Formats: sequence, C-alpha cells, structure tokens
Amino acid sequence: TQHLQLFERIELLPVLSLIRLHNSGMAFGLFNIPGGVQLLIITPVALLVSGYLIREISLRRATSGWQSLGFALVLAGALGNLIDRVLLGYVVDFVLMHAGDWSFPAYNLADVCITFGVAAWVWAMFTEPKASSPAFGLVEIMIVVLIVAVLAIVTVPVYVGFTDSAARTAAEGDLLRCGASLERRLLEGSSIEGLAEDDASSGTLSAEVCRSSARDYRLHMQEASRDFFVLHAVPEADSGLPLLGYDADGNTFVDRNGDGDFDDPEEQVW
Repeated sequence: TQHLQLFERIELLPVLSLIRLHNSGMAFGLFNIPGGVQLLIITPVALLVSGYLIREISLRRATSGWQSLGFALVLAGALGNLIDRVLLGYVVDFVLMHAGDWSFPAYNLADVCITFGVAAWVWAMFTEPKASSPAFGLVEIMIVVLIVAVLAIVTVPVYVGFTDSAARTAAEGDLLRCGASLERRLLEGSSIEGLAEDDASSGTLSAEVCRSSARDYRLHMQEASRDFFVLHAVPEADSGLPLLGYDADGNTFVDRNGDGDFDDPEEQVW
C-alpha cells in the first residue's frame, strides 16, 4: 500500500508477482460484492466464526494437535482480513501466481492461514476418533462447504483456461486447413472471389467452402483477389478469445491486445 498503486504489478519470478488489489469478497476474491454490502454479509460471518474459534480455544475444545493448529490458523486469517475489511472496506491482496495467460486469484497471507487452517481442521475431522456423535456438526458442514468453494475457484480457472486454449488451437487448425484449400484453388487457376456467403468477396465463409470445427470461432474471408487472400478466425462476442489471422503467404497473426488489428510486432505470429 505504500509503494504500489492499485493494479500495479512487480514480477518476482516467471510464475510469481507482487500486485496491489482491493478485494471486496472473501478469500481469493470469492463472492466479490460492493463494499457496503460485504460489510453487512461477510463481516458478521467472520465475526461469528472468530467468536466460535475464540470460545473453542479458550475452553481447550481441540481434540488433537491438528485441530488446534486449524483453529489457530483460521482465526488468525479471519481476524487479519476482518481488520482490513472494517478499517478499509476491502481486503488488500498482493500475491499473484501465474503461468502464461493463466493466473490464480490474488491472495494475501491471511488467505494462506485460512487455507492451511481449514486443511488441518478437515484432516482432524476425518482422522481423529470422535468422542461423541459421529454426525457432522453445523460448523464442520460449513468448513466442508468452504473447502468445496476453494476447490471450485482453483479448478474453474484451470478448466476455462484449458478449454479456451483448445478452442484457439482448433481455430488455428481451421485456418491452416482452409488456407491450404484456397491455395490449391489458386494453383489450379480457380477464382477464390465470391466464396463468402451470398457470393461476396468478403464475409463469413460457408461450411461448403471451409468448415469450422473450433468452439466459439467462425471463419471469415477478410480479403480475396486473383492471387491473394486473408482469412480471419473471428471469436464469438464475449468469448474472451483473440482474433486470429492467416494469409496466402503463410503469415499468421493474433490480436493479443484485443484492439481488432494485428499492428503490434508481437501480434505477427501465433
């Protein structure tokens, strides 16, 4: 907060950066909602959990070392984030793990305490013998739900990143296959003008000419002449995928910054 502006980022390693983000939700940005609303919803929950843990610790209710560790870490993390939330209206997150275009939701050390504390707590739940009823209590059920939520925010970005990468790879393959087909037409002396829908020189290519197999992409003839063509793989709106290009000279293009063209040097190759 003293040395970084909001959203400013310093790369420490190829997979690790420092960043300044203001999180209005729970750990890892889960349930990110406006500050006034989260004070009314998340803060009472944090106070309730903290009060329960303080009571359990003061009464020495922990049945094992793992449960004691879980109580202490979850309490430390909950109180750490609660202080930020009450004083600032948000939590300051600053650790960012990333690889290529994928990144894990930013977090802070309080989130680390909560995560490892919950893990220790759940380990104790399933490994330590119960002195009373074997049924789960309300707090234990809440902890299991929290674990599922954490797993969800870990796996969903990974899955989305994988499916987006697969869609882009499929679109690149479509462009190469379609480009090879058009090049054969040129070598045979056939015209490639008017191959777009409605016999236009530019526009979406019909499936009879070039069939697209990529999810969230459609093939588009951007330019066509007697001896040259430019193809685009156009992503569907709101897909978040980049525009791709291929021309008769075998050049490939990718719109990395989302501005609709391939003018930047780093956009000249897939």
